Amino acid sequence: MGCRDLIVKRADTFPITMVFKRDGEPEDITVWTVYFTVKADRDDPIGSALINRTISPPHANPLNGITALVLDSADTDIPFGEYIYDVRVVDGSGNELTRGTAAYVCSQNVGYDAPP
Repeated sequence: MGCRDLIVKRADTFPITMVFKRDGEPEDITVWTVYFTVKADRDDPIGSALINRTISPPHANPLNGITALVLDSADTDIPFGEYIYDVRVVDGSGNELTRGTAAYVCSQNVGYDAPP
């Protein structure tokens, strides 16, 4: 799985579908745990992550390497700017692997006002 840059409107619900492949073939992710983390800087401690979500089984279509995550408006209501995100997995053997890193851009909605 390679990651692509994400451009997300602040406080919007944002669905993400992830497809894991090895050598072009789907990986069986039935027992995997997937972590999606957004930070201001890659060297920031995990405790300072702006978004830190865990996707546990069952996955959307695990035999074809597909899982899904929906960032809700509380997740995406972060200050405007460019950040970095990564996707890490723990596979069935307990191996921890970073599967991709890319930019996460929080952009402004026209007329956005924070809820009271």
